[in-house]
Amino acid sequence: MGVKGKKGSGEVGGRAAELVLKSLDSIPEGVMILSTDIGDTRKALGRETHLNKVLKGIRNVNQLITHEKDRDTLLRRSCEVLTETRGYRSAWIGLRLPDGSLRAAGESGIGEGSQPLQAQLVRGELPECCKKALGGADIVVMHDTNINCVRCPLAKTYRNTAALSSLLQHADRDYGFLVVALPADLADDVEEQSLFRELAGDVAYALYVMDTEAVHARNEQTLQAVFEFASDGILLADADSGRFVLGNRAISRMLGYSAEEILELFVNDIHPTEAFDSVRAQFDKQVLGEITLAEDIPIKRKDGTVFLADVNSAVFEIDGCRYLAGIFRDITERKKAEAALAKSEEHHRVLFDQSRDPMMTLAPPSWRFTSGNPAAMKLFGVRDLDEFLTLGPWDVSPEFQPDGRLSSEKAREMTETARREGSHFFEWTHRRLDGELILSTVLLNSVGVGGETFLQATVRDITALKLAESDRDSLQAQLFQAQKM
Repeated sequence: MGVKGKKGSGEVGGRAAELVLKSLDSIPEGVMILSTDIGDTRKALGRETHLNKVLKGIRNVNQLITHEKDRDTLLRRSCEVLTETRGYRSAWIGLRLPDGSLRAAGESGIGEGSQPLQAQLVRGELPECCKKALGGADIVVMHDTNINCVRCPLAKTYRNTAALSSLLQHADRDYGFLVVALPADLADDVEEQSLFRELAGDVAYALYVMDTEAVHARNEQTLQAVFEFASDGILLADADSGRFVLGNRAISRMLGYSAEEILELFVNDIHPTEAFDSVRAQFDKQVLGEITLAEDIPIKRKDGTVFLADVNSAVFEIDGCRYLAGIFRDITERKKAEAALAKSEEHHRVLFDQSRDPMMTLAPPSWRFTSGNPAAMKLFGVRDLDEFLTLGPWDVSPEFQPDGRLSSEKAREMTETARREGSHFFEWTHRRLDGELILSTVLLNSVGVGGETFLQATVRDITALKLAESDRDSLQAQLFQAQKM
């Protein structure tokens, strides 16, 4: 067949057959010929001509696919091309939208039926041929369209023709439907259906490529936006030469160079001279994948000033060339905060250590002491801090408190009260390691640091005060008795 060759023998053969038929007009009257042979020849000629037109239409659609990047234009022009070659009497494409609905994205040869078809698709009503294609049929052939397609707005358009329908599907993605009208006697032709299947596959693949390219374009735009508007500076350097090939806006602000100036710089250009060796060693380790984070790296600005940055890295390859991407985070403010915190901690440590009141901390789950100042060591008669950290409140308390309750039991109650209410003040009887009892007041404060909660205790020895109060009470009792005499 000429179709298989796509051009040449088939078209020449078709032309030869046409000449033979024309020559029949000159046969003298009365000469009989076999009419069946003539009918078969005409039918074969019609089929050959039709398939060549369809094939030409497919070639033109494929040419259109290679250069047309707008989806709607591609679908509209594809339908027009298929009817321009007179391969099909009409053609339309229903495009699946993101919400699952359909719309007629392209049509040709339909005429007045296009608007009713669009309205039907908007209502969610599929033509019968599309329903069958959606149901899993490979190629749907609709004969007697005036009977089988009575609810279709195109039933009149399809009069004296048949319709072919196929789902536009690629990589498990459903893009819609392609429907064409053609002579009824050719609709069941195996080669006709093969060409239509090829056409539907080409259109579906073109839609798939457009979708994929659109996703890639969106991803590229997103990555570009992330790159450009990232708060951290980003530099891309050639792993071998150390020359920068790309930088974002943040790194330009950090360094004081324009985007064009950055492309003229090398790694050593943005570091103080005395740091070259250590920086290059870190750079090489990042290129080799030995480390990803280089901390406290000195960075030199265009004006010569220096700041510290943490540089996170990633190595990748493009077109056979290795590159190192560095993400620069200015840690100047963090360093200031750390210095201020260290100063504050030192200040509180001095206050803690030099306080005349015994102070200590204890933490769950063991509730043993986790720190203590010198005054605490002295109060409880403990040798040093190492020994103190092996103790808990029960180790520096008698077995029972003055109210008769177990010290261990009452200590848990005091602890829970402080944790629940934030602080708790109470009197307590302690016992030094040498056995001497100490009357005291205790202030427990609940403190949260880094997501962990502990208790800070301040103990004040009130033994002398209590003895003084006892002596005073005894003296007052003696004076009262003397007044009665």
